[in-house]
Amino acid sequence: MARRRGRGEGGIRRRPDGRWEGSVDLGWVEGKRKRRFVYGKTRAEAAEKLRRLHSQLDAGLPVVGGRLTVGEYLEGWLRDSLPASVKPATAENYRWVVRGYIVPSIGRVQLAKLTPGDVDRMLGALQARGLSPNTRRLARSVLRRALVFAERRGQVARNAAGLAEAVHVERRAHRVLSVSDARHLLDVARDDRLEALWTLALVTGLREGELLGLRWEDVDLERDELHVRGTLKRLADQGLVRTSPKNRASGSGVPLVDLAVEALGRHGARQVEERLAARAHWQDEGYVFTTQLGGPIDARNLLRSWHTLRERAGLPPMTVHDLRHTTATLLRNLGVPMDVVSRILRHSGISVTADVYAEIGYDLAREAVEVLGRALREPDSAT
Repeated sequence: MARRRGRGEGGIRRRPDGRWEGSVDLGWVEGKRKRRFVYGKTRAEAAEKLRRLHSQLDAGLPVVGGRLTVGEYLEGWLRDSLPASVKPATAENYRWVVRGYIVPSIGRVQLAKLTPGDVDRMLGALQARGLSPNTRRLARSVLRRALVFAERRGQVARNAAGLAEAVHVERRAHRVLSVSDARHLLDVARDDRLEALWTLALVTGLREGELLGLRWEDVDLERDELHVRGTLKRLADQGLVRTSPKNRASGSGVPLVDLAVEALGRHGARQVEERLAARAHWQDEGYVFTTQLGGPIDARNLLRSWHTLRERAGLPPMTVHDLRHTTATLLRNLGVPMDVVSRILRHSGISVTADVYAEIGYDLAREAVEVLGRALREPDSAT
């Protein structure tokens, strides 16, 4: 006698190949009757899988399936699902992470079957390759963001990356210059063709891409201020591209102290001489800081110039971005309140939100950078 179907099992039958098949009617989807099938070597195994399906349905979770792989899904996500608000440089970083770190490890896993254990194994493989904790954290973060879209669309029942073990990243202690070291750096930079860039980096805290993306139309030497309206980035498929500022606060006015105005004046005169020497070879794109032929400067070349200058000044190893941290540290050491420092740096990551920035007046920011300017110019003013 045929065994009666168990309660909640749905339809279960034995296939000609000997396996047991269970099915659940999902109703009408886009005008077609949909059913989901599960299989087991035994009737009990098929029944258990069928119960899981019923549990997912009862909990309101999507019933997922299909043979779409993680790699195929991620390529579609990169192509079609990234929001328009994502900047080209950010999208380029996502492509790099997906293709270099995620797909080689779990690209062939079926999306619907991806588990937190798979993600943990991916992170372990990246660690075995000698990649840093920050890189592993980034890979997990990008995968987690991509799976948010899959979860919303019912392609996965849960976000496996979100459930995987987080990667602990110890923050690197930022290297910063003292007032005397910063003053010495500016003295050594007086004969450097990028003197004005190093000066702006110290007295304004501009980011590297903002310095390289600065155009003369953004600089008002009569009003002693500049505006950050673009940032220069290298994209794999486009080369050097000027994109929009990092955040809303980035476009606010940046006051310039006499030290910066004077350096920019010398830089402008030097650039006129280079333009005359280059003649027809000059690339007139309006950038403040350029190659000797007028083109934009690649960040990699700027880094080489920085290390050359740093070594001439006898300073310890540090990055160009550490000059921004130096600005923040010097301002704080000179007694400038944190919210004013945040307004100057145009960044929401220094203990305040972007909304607080907007409440700090431009006049307060100017007073603060003038304090820094005097400290860098006059040895006795910092004491």
